[in-house]
Amino acid sequence: MRTEEANTPIRVYRSRFRRSWTDREAQIVALDNGRIVGHIYVQREHHPVTRHVATIGLAVAADHRGRGIGSALMTEAFRWGRNVGVEKILLSVYPYNDAAIALYRRFGFVEEGRLVGHSKKSSGYEDELLLSAWIGEERPS
Repeated sequence: MRTEEANTPIRVYRSRFRRSWTDREAQIVALDNGRIVGHIYVQREHHPVTRHVATIGLAVAADHRGRGIGSALMTEAFRWGRNVGVEKILLSVYPYNDAAIALYRRFGFVEEGRLVGHSKKSSGYEDELLLSAWIGEERPS
């Protein structure tokens, strides 16, 4: 998890799930016997010059990792992106999260940079890696 505590009001999540797929964002969940065990949120940029880019956040419950849930969620996020004209997906990940990085690399993500001390936690500052994947037909050279 990126944060140490969940501080987003539940009303925000309820609002998002009422309109889970728009041309601007998608909320996708994985369920196991009615329990949410995985979630991906993908949101495209607003500005006209970056509207081709979307950012994702992915989480899978610790007791359900390694079962293909992350892959299934990523597949759906890519499908949504292609359907609405997204060409590039961007994310950040902690450099020590080897399992997540391996998943992202399987989907074609490459490192674009490092955000030094980007996260401030109770244990101190942590870097984040910026990764991206091109999913559109055109790709800059």
